[in-house]
Amino acid sequence: MEFFKKARSFHFSKFSKILFSENFENPIWRRNKNAKPKLNATAAAKFKRFSKTQRHNALHFSRRTNSSAQTEGTTSDFFPNRKIKFKASRAFCAANFKRSYFFLLLISCVAFGCQSSNIEQEIERDFSSVNLEWIPIENESEISVAEYSEKKLLIHCVRINLHSEKLRIKMLPQGEAQKGVFAKKFARKNSLSVAFNTTPFTARGNLFPSHQIAAGICINSGTRISEPLSSYCALAFFKDDSSEKNQGGFTARIFSTQGAPEINEAEFASGGFWQILKDGKILQFEKIRDSRTFCGIDKEGKTLYVFAAEGENKSRSSGMTYMECAEFALAIGISDAMEFDGGASTQLAVQGKSLLTYANKVKVPALLGFYFAE
Repeated sequence: MEFFKKARSFHFSKFSKILFSENFENPIWRRNKNAKPKLNATAAAKFKRFSKTQRHNALHFSRRTNSSAQTEGTTSDFFPNRKIKFKASRAFCAANFKRSYFFLLLISCVAFGCQSSNIEQEIERDFSSVNLEWIPIENESEISVAEYSEKKLLIHCVRINLHSEKLRIKMLPQGEAQKGVFAKKFARKNSLSVAFNTTPFTARGNLFPSHQIAAGICINSGTRISEPLSSYCALAFFKDDSSEKNQGGFTARIFSTQGAPEINEAEFASGGFWQILKDGKILQFEKIRDSRTFCGIDKEGKTLYVFAAEGENKSRSSGMTYMECAEFALAIGISDAMEFDGGASTQLAVQGKSLLTYANKVKVPALLGFYFAE
């Protein structure tokens, strides 16, 4: 089989037709297998164009064919051109069949993947009957967790009482350029009860970027870390009027644009992508499912809800669209909701442990954490 592939590569099938036409029935050739065949003028001219390896393969093939013809002695063996042509054609068809098989297999896989993706996009979900069972985490009754699951969907939920005077906020980034970190590592290092990713980011550096820059507004303890992007929204925390500077108690607001002047008065602020729910009305977006990190607040801004919808392991959870996130938030009584950085950046940790069923692979520079002072 390998020889026929080589023969086909340097057009040996055409040359063999001339090479064997007058030399096959030569008695000297029949008696001595090692004798070199006599070539006519046309064959000799073509033979000179062949390389040393090609000549060797041609002579070796002619000897092998003549030897089998002398042994078998059938009439068909005295017409080697047909036999050679048939064998070369068979090898050619076998090689092309393999190529065609793998090509068709590749096309089938792509078509099946697209079809599966379309089927997932066409799945209609109804969140009108959502009823979450909130469970307070250990030693901290102000924070509760819940989990919602249905066919190919898993959502992790956290509820935080912002009115508590013991509540404290810890935030990244702390500078213009920040090294990325996992949410669970950030929570363990700072003894946080809850930590999750927030603002999208860009990498600094071409080949091996070591630092990342938040793409949107970030205000940490009253200091602006990064500039706002007016096309994106933001989550801002304001100190309660009755709270002192170093005490807890916050009121949260979601702004549809980061260019709103009121954000500059916030104690903490984290930019995101777009607002998906405004005053109980769902905003329209394209239906693209992926992992999502989104949050919402009640009408008074005293309760913060944080959600992480898994979408990296499609066999278990296919993720959510922006409108599905809005529908889910509206179903549990949320007034305003927005989207943070999603996809592989989605992270949510409670008491230093990630709630996601898969390991995070992307370190992020923008995180928001909560804990309660003793």
